[in-house]
Amino acid sequence: MTFPARYTFTILLGIVGAVIAVFVFQNEQSAVAEQLLGFPESKDSGHQIRPFLLSSLFFLPAIAGCIYCSSSLLDRYVFKSFVTAFSLGLFGLGMIWILVDLQDNLSDFLRADSPVAAIAIYYSSQIPAISLILLPNTLLFSLLFVLGKMSSSREIVGIIQTGRGVPRLIAPLLVFGILCGLVCGVFNYHWAPVAEGSKKIILAKLAGRKARSAQNVARFVPESRRFWAVHSFPADLSQNSTLEQVSVTVLKDDGTIDYRVRADSAEWSSDSSTWAFHDAIVLENDFPAPRNISKLDKPLIKKWKETPWQLVQPGLQAPDLGIPGINTWLQANETQEWVDRRPFITQWHYRWAQPFICLVTVLLAAPLGIVFSRRGAAGGVAIAVALCLGMLLSTNVFLALGEAGYIPPLLAAWGTNIVFTIIALVLLQRRIVGRPIYQ
Repeated sequence: MTFPARYTFTILLGIVGAVIAVFVFQNEQSAVAEQLLGFPESKDSGHQIRPFLLSSLFFLPAIAGCIYCSSSLLDRYVFKSFVTAFSLGLFGLGMIWILVDLQDNLSDFLRADSPVAAIAIYYSSQIPAISLILLPNTLLFSLLFVLGKMSSSREIVGIIQTGRGVPRLIAPLLVFGILCGLVCGVFNYHWAPVAEGSKKIILAKLAGRKARSAQNVARFVPESRRFWAVHSFPADLSQNSTLEQVSVTVLKDDGTIDYRVRADSAEWSSDSSTWAFHDAIVLENDFPAPRNISKLDKPLIKKWKETPWQLVQPGLQAPDLGIPGINTWLQANETQEWVDRRPFITQWHYRWAQPFICLVTVLLAAPLGIVFSRRGAAGGVAIAVALCLGMLLSTNVFLALGEAGYIPPLLAAWGTNIVFTIIALVLLQRRIVGRPIYQ
């Protein structure tokens, strides 16, 4: 095949990816601008790179095509065999996941005006979160299938007899694992945690229920010496947001209470940056007992700098925030002595560690999928599945220990990768030298 013809499809992938990337970049840039509206004092560098990261995903197919076209005939054969099995496996596991999840949420979809459209909207929003689950598992089963098939047909033996060892055989598979890790890394930066945290909100909107982003949140703002207690936040904080059952306590410089505002609802206007407290009650000199109580007939207007985005921060959960969100949370609660920062620091490190699971999965599955004996690949498959279940359990245990403060957050995030990388390298070394994986 001539050089231009080989790269024709890759060039087309690059053009299509560039067109989609421009559209995605503009939309994400608008979303970042809207996000930063509520955090005027936060460092916005973490959010500003979001459009670049998300749009870069659409160039990965062209990059994979360039690697494929520039590879040797053997690499292309292994790569093509694996990609076929990977595509079928990803589709199959994706359908299984959707069917299982659909049974849990079917009642909410049926309450929507258009159930089919509701299902499409919901699962399209969950693509980043689903990808983090499906990609490592699909890598595992696809590798075991392809390498087991090549082992049974004695192709691997023939390849090794030509002078190419096991590391050279699995090189294209490692490259594919790195590409999958890049996809997981981009999604895990922001979109996958946010999608996971917005499940209940999306389902509530589709079913016509009131959606809330957080409940029973307390926040003290040292700069203004105001203590906010909010019963309920709306799901959408990007427009004029109405908070329910709000209490604001204003302190004097000496720490005593100046006055307190209680309202059934408080509306924040993004246009004028003001708060309107409806059905408000003002309690003056509320220490040790209220002296003057005023119930207002008109909304109480206050030009306070706090925004709903800032007030909702203590009610957010660490697993539902991406790296920019965790950075903002840590910055907003830097001076708060009563908050527990360990879960957020642990999850921050885990955002960087999780994508390497794809590469660890390839290193684990490759020596277990290659079989030289007549026993077949059943034993290796069983060990691989058991090790991957162990990885899932180990991840949960390490994260729990890190969030509880028993081990450092860095070790909690990377502990599973370290342990199972060592196991994978030991298995790979035994396979390279021809020793049996198990007796």
